[in-house]
Amino acid sequence: MKTTGKKVVQTTLVQGKLEIPSAQKESRTGSRRFLQTLQQSAVDKENLVHGGGNMKDLALENEKSIKASTPSTKNKVDKSTTATVSLKDDLTSGKKSFLAVSSFKTRAKNKKKNKDKEEVEIVIVTPSPCNTQSDSDYSDSEISRLKKINASIRLTCFKLLSTILDKVNKKQIFGFISTLTMGNESLPSCLLVESSAKCRVAILSALIQIFTYSKPFLALAQFEGKTERAFVSFATLLTDVILCVHDKVLQCLQREQYASVIIHLLKCVDTLAINSPYEKLRTNLCEKLTDAVFPFVSHRDANITVVALTCFSDMVVLCSEDVLVRLCHLVFAKLQSEDSLVPVLVECWQLLSVVAKLKINLVLNYPDLWSILIKLMDHHLTWAKGSNLVQLHTVIAMQHFCQNLHSS
Repeated sequence: MKTTGKKVVQTTLVQGKLEIPSAQKESRTGSRRFLQTLQQSAVDKENLVHGGGNMKDLALENEKSIKASTPSTKNKVDKSTTATVSLKDDLTSGKKSFLAVSSFKTRAKNKKKNKDKEEVEIVIVTPSPCNTQSDSDYSDSEISRLKKINASIRLTCFKLLSTILDKVNKKQIFGFISTLTMGNESLPSCLLVESSAKCRVAILSALIQIFTYSKPFLALAQFEGKTERAFVSFATLLTDVILCVHDKVLQCLQREQYASVIIHLLKCVDTLAINSPYEKLRTNLCEKLTDAVFPFVSHRDANITVVALTCFSDMVVLCSEDVLVRLCHLVFAKLQSEDSLVPVLVECWQLLSVVAKLKINLVLNYPDLWSILIKLMDHHLTWAKGSNLVQLHTVIAMQHFCQNLHSS
């Protein structure tokens, strides 16, 4: 055994540098190096997954370490080649997994940013008017902008409705008269709750379009009093429509502050007074109408005064004797005033012309009214600073008084 051992050692020492070692030592050394290579590849793979190290440097070092160990046997070469291939596969798979993880994190981060951006655009940049958020979630400028947009939409809708009512036949309009004038979503109801003055003017324009030249249809109205009815006839429906519109318009007239809206309210009252059959309706409606319009005759705005006088020109028949006497005194005071504008003076003489046609006995029964009237006629005909238009209407009023005095 010793001799055999010496011979093996000598052979190894002599031939170790020049020839390939024995198979036993080759297998032990090759297995040790192969295990070290696998351990190193596992460590490199773990470092690569956790983001450490440079992949190219690791691959080069592993290839050098494999080349350094050059076994002579064919099995050794096959095993080292297999280890190199498996290492490269591990590095490739590790690289792909690292890139996949980083790509997933980047997409998630970008998706979160885009989501936050979209939420900001919805809530702040373009908020919806129908959103359930409270007003405290918006700034004052945003609330003001939303109110203007909503008012513009309503104004356009009311103007469109007014245009349609102007173009459509009255017979077709009165087929929808209850929908347009009665209920919580009708035009008179919108008139009371509307905050925009322009929208109120548009609503009044639509009401004027409905009742203009509607006397033949409204003449069918018949007041039946407050009784329980199983069936509502068209005549009763028209009566309810007339009363509802009168109540809402007069209610709005008492609280309105804008001059443009007041003018359109008075025009609407004038249209109702011309076309409504008051003899078939309740008796106190005429009194409410004249009492509501009377204060505007002495309004500080001349345009409102002119429209109020025009209303009374169409409501002379509806006025009681007391109201007409007060109205004549008020008109005489305006004719005597030098501060009165020409449109006001012209409208005063036109009102007196209507009184001369319809209520001549009223002036004759009050001598003081007649005497004042004669003086005013003489004054405006001989007034050097007077307008020719005022003089023309003064002459027309004198003509009507003379004709009706002769006939009476």
